Amino acid sequence: MLVCRKASVEGATNVLSVFEVLEQLTIPLDAPLAPGAMNVIPFEFDVVTLWERADAALGERLDARFRLVGPQGQELVGTSTLAVDLTGYLRARTIANIGGWPYAGPGVYHAVAEVNRDGAWHAAADFPITVFGPALPVPAAPGSPLSGP
Repeated sequence: MLVCRKASVEGATNVLSVFEVLEQLTIPLDAPLAPGAMNVIPFEFDVVTLWERADAALGERLDARFRLVGPQGQELVGTSTLAVDLTGYLRARTIANIGGWPYAGPGVYHAVAEVNRDGAWHAAADFPITVFGPALPVPAAPGSPLSGP
């Protein structure tokens, strides 16, 4: 599993190309951040996963998903369940395109790929991404001059 700015698959050869693997990200200090709200930075990225049969001799289908977990352990983005068909091939890839980076402050974020086995989700891969940037603004306390009417 990896996170990158863009991934593409060449149609005739099925070759995967990845561009700018994302291991760290710097949010500009002047990024407009709202206190107490989910701040989404306009930064499009792809999450690429590679799934392989548990037993090479047996085809299988599995359910997978991707989650982006923030530095305090909160889920920021999650995909719906992705059906992965390994009946005709030993391996299969998924590429999820995410339209913006949900910013929950500086720290280590985790891109987590999960697989559903026997009705329960299990982590299959964890890709850490260090994010540098400004602290989130603190909402004004009720009744303070900054909180408004």
